[in-house]
Amino acid sequence: MENSSTNSFGEINLKQLLRKIWNRKFLFLFSLAFFLGLAYLFVKMATPVYKVTSSLLIDPSGKNRNLGESEYVQGGVGMIDLEKNLFNEVGILKSYGLVEEALKDLDYEVAYFTGPWYHSTEIYGHFPFEITLLDSTAQIYDFPFEVVLQDDDKYLLHFKAKKFEVFNPITNTTRKLDRAMEFSKIYKFGEEVRHEYFNFVINKPDYDVDLNEFDGKELTFQIHSLKSLTNQYLKKLDVGQIDIQASILKLETKGTVPEKEIKFLQKLSEKYINRSLEERNQIATEKENFIKAQLKEIKDSLAIAERSLANFKQGANAVNLERTAVNALDRLQVLETEKGQTELNLDYYFSLLKYIGEGSSVNKIMAPSVVGINDPLLNENLLELKK
Repeated sequence: MENSSTNSFGEINLKQLLRKIWNRKFLFLFSLAFFLGLAYLFVKMATPVYKVTSSLLIDPSGKNRNLGESEYVQGGVGMIDLEKNLFNEVGILKSYGLVEEALKDLDYEVAYFTGPWYHSTEIYGHFPFEITLLDSTAQIYDFPFEVVLQDDDKYLLHFKAKKFEVFNPITNTTRKLDRAMEFSKIYKFGEEVRHEYFNFVINKPDYDVDLNEFDGKELTFQIHSLKSLTNQYLKKLDVGQIDIQASILKLETKGTVPEKEIKFLQKLSEKYINRSLEERNQIATEKENFIKAQLKEIKDSLAIAERSLANFKQGANAVNLERTAVNALDRLQVLETEKGQTELNLDYYFSLLKYIGEGSSVNKIMAPSVVGINDPLLNENLLELKK
């Protein structure tokens, strides 16, 4: 009984809900159409954001990266190599200084746009005019300047803001002005635009531009400080390992103009590689200078030794060691020859005494001259014995 009443109550509630929806069907249809329209407008008007990635191979060994201390006492060179820490390399790639160096070379401080403020599109590398900044003067940052082309030689510059910031490059300070300002004036291309709060030159590009492509479109540009650009790219730059076991880093950034993001990653990688090369060249130079210093010390020591030897030779008691050694060798050879002859003479005399003592035939005795003994008296005595 209770279950049946509960089911009936649920059916009544559902019917009431459907009846209420039906009674307000036009409101629901209008809301659905309205939000679908908003979604369509958002898709159509929203500026697409592109993700750009790049990879960079890091040398894990880090050779020639550090100059070690000498391992030897007497001028030896001992170089120790430290392994690079990939986290350190990630820190270098995401450092403020390296990103700032890359952006300096890319000249991203001026951005060009077409279309109204609510649906402007940034254009890169192809525009009817180019801005040349004059760094020595004050500049308004992050506010749009509108340019209306008058003819081939002239344009109208228009600027309007309720409050803005002005950067002074001389004092390196920024001040906020909470007041409205509107500026409008016609200039010639190449003419300097000088104002209390901005200063630049608008030139025609050095490449051909089809103005029909920009006909009827609102042309604007914004000037950004290098500091704000650097902070902007630091926030959207992501650097990490592609794999925990790999020494390859993945660089990733996002932006509405993929060409700018691609060039930024290329320039950042180039700056990192050049920095590593400069570091290695500096280390190699330090090693070379260290070795040259050691060789100079050795050369100086040899020069001192040579001078000391020369002074010794020129002294009163100096001895020509080279000549003395030659003379000593010659004398030794003469003495050895004389020693040999003397030993031969002794053998002959002992043999002669033996023959005479034994009463052997004297005719068997060789003449003294045969063994090199030139003794006339001995020769006569032998001749007498033979008779």
